Amino acid sequence: MQSARQLAKSNCRSDPTKREHCAVGRLAHNEMSEHGGRALVAPLASRRIKLEAKGKVRSHKKIAKRLPAGSGDLASVPKGKDYVGGGKAGGVEEYCAAVRGATETFKESHRAESTAAEHDMYMRLINCWAERSGFGTFVVPREGADGNSPAVRAARDAKTGELRVIRPEMIVGMLLEMATGDPNMPKGGHADDLVMLASTDAKQAFGPRTKHKRKRGEFGFGPYSDEPWSLQSMEKRLYAIRDFYKRELKGTEIDNPGHDDWVEGTRAALVLLIGRKATHVPKVRACANARLCTC
Repeated sequence: MQSARQLAKSNCRSDPTKREHCAVGRLAHNEMSEHGGRALVAPLASRRIKLEAKGKVRSHKKIAKRLPAGSGDLASVPKGKDYVGGGKAGGVEEYCAAVRGATETFKESHRAESTAAEHDMYMRLINCWAERSGFGTFVVPREGADGNSPAVRAARDAKTGELRVIRPEMIVGMLLEMATGDPNMPKGGHADDLVMLASTDAKQAFGPRTKHKRKRGEFGFGPYSDEPWSLQSMEKRLYAIRDFYKRELKGTEIDNPGHDDWVEGTRAALVLLIGRKATHVPKVRACANARLCTC
């Protein structure tokens, strides 16, 4: 009689639908062997198998193997029964500590580089707004970043050396300017911002934005300048502030202004007033060549 392992191998060979699952299993096993018992998150293992297979089949073309951001490695996942079984005292606390240890770097380090770069961009724009509004500088370039994110850090007071942290009231004021279409916070960027950030725009495909011909509308500049700010645009700036100060205020007793109750209350009110529906929706009309067409 065949052993269970031999039977599984036979099923993998005979049933094409099971081959990918078998490959995922082998990859996960190999990852555990290479990382000393560390496991690979299952969906990422499946994604990696598909990408590797695509690269082999289409080897005549140069395909960059684009894997998910981060390796997806996790230390061996703790099991609750190993900590609370048998009436062990303090088992819950030990289990929670073990889970935190296993995922210590998973959440923060496995983030797309594009997200970090986007948050840097938003913090530069928010700082431009603060300077334009007369509040001073809160964000400065990070020394030695060499263009890698995070490329900005919190500014320090020239006299006291203490961190300069944006106030919650300032965040609320910025969000309300966006919501009301104030000319101090136009879509597409304020003209003063473009001049101040020209050095960071130098590597754009079409050069610095100060050289671009921009269409002016009711709410600012750009192709959708006649439409107001979307809720998503406001929230992205708020998330950038929260992420920025989470990093910069680590080890201090200063509260993150992005999580202030008044800021969160304002965000919640804007959700009710504006809603999450996209402000720009392409017009769809019937076409003779297709059931749906946006041409």
